[in-house]
Amino acid sequence: MKDHLDDRPAHGQAFGRGQSAPGVVSVHELYTLDEARRRLRWTESSMRSARRRGLKLLSCGKRKYLAGKEILRFLETLAAE
Repeated sequence: MKDHLDDRPAHGQAFGRGQSAPGVVSVHELYTLDEARRRLRWTESSMRSARRRGLKLLSCGKRKYLAGKEILRFLETLAAE
């Protein structure tokens, strides 16, 4: 049986396409809502709550995105409360 940690890249290597580093958010990236939820380890309920508390989404047609700088701004606001 393969350990789930075996799927992680070795120290110093980047995550490959389709892989995300849990907890890592870059101010230079744009994330789908699902990608942001996976990285932040949030449930859908947590995402809805964050939106009610001021997390701003970007919309393009029917698609919604989160800017990395917005995620960090929101988290810094929470930390200051």
